Amino acid sequence: MSKVNTKDETTNSWNKRAKVLVGKKIKQARYMTEAEAEEFGWYSRGIVIFFEDGSHIIPMRDDEGNDAGSVDGSDDKLVFPVLR
Repeated sequence: MSKVNTKDETTNSWNKRAKVLVGKKIKQARYMTEAEAEEFGWYSRGIVIFFEDGSHIIPMRDDEGNDAGSVDGSDDKLVFPVLR
C-alpha cells in the first residue's frame, strides 16, 4: 500500500525544491518577445528572469503552462503584469 502525502509533506517537499533559487544571481530580466510567447502557444508575454548559471524562470498562469503569469512583489516596483 502506498503512503498518501499530507498537505504539509507536499508543502515541505516543494519548499525544499524552492531552495534551488537561494543564492542565484540575476543576470538579466526582460519580457518575452512576441516570438517566444508564440513558441509557447501563449497570448500573453510574461517576464523572464535569467540567472548567471544559465538557468531561467518564467511565471506561468498555471502549472500546465496555459499562458504567461504575472508576478506580485512586496512593493509596486516588484509587480510585473503580463503583456498582451
